Amino acid sequence: MESNGTHSHKRKLVAEISSSIDQDQTLRYQELETHVKNIFEELQIIKNENRTLKSQIDKLQQRYDQLASQNQKENSERNQYSHKIHSENSEYDTLVKQFEERCDLVESSNQTLTERLDSCQQTFENQLTNLQQQLNNFGIQDTKSIQQQSVDKEMSSFDENNDGSAIIEEALCTPCESQILLSTDEIQYGLFDICE
Repeated sequence: MESNGTHSHKRKLVAEISSSIDQDQTLRYQELETHVKNIFEELQIIKNENRTLKSQIDKLQQRYDQLASQNQKENSERNQYSHKIHSENSEYDTLVKQFEERCDLVESSNQTLTERLDSCQQTFENQLTNLQQQLNNFGIQDTKSIQQQSVDKEMSSFDENNDGSAIIEEALCTPCESQILLSTDEIQYGLFDICE
């Protein structure tokens, strides 16, 4: 009897333990299920956030690619512009150098011309002085005296060349006998024998 009672008690105890274990397992399972469900919900939220972040990253990548392309284009244009400026600066430097060389040449030419003009002026003054000295040696003091002497000489020559005219004038005032004695040179002036 005691044996059966003990056995029955054991079975009852085992059943209680089993029932307790089943309840604990069920409760634990429910907790785990709830926890897993919460994890899946959090994972879904994280997945959505990741999807949003990926979309933002893709947009940022597109923007970066656009900026990189634009930056590359601007760098290329800047390099071309820099090369153009460098080329223009080189041409400008060449023009400035040529201009300076021409200025130096003009200055040198001006100096040479000035020296030649000074030399010509000095030569002219020397020649003028020599000429004045030569004129002084001949007794001619200035241009007025030269002109006066030239006029006097021409008047003297005119008087000498017109001596025949004076003879003709004198013959016209004398009797015919004197006119017959005129030479042929005197007659060719228009005088003829009016006595015949």
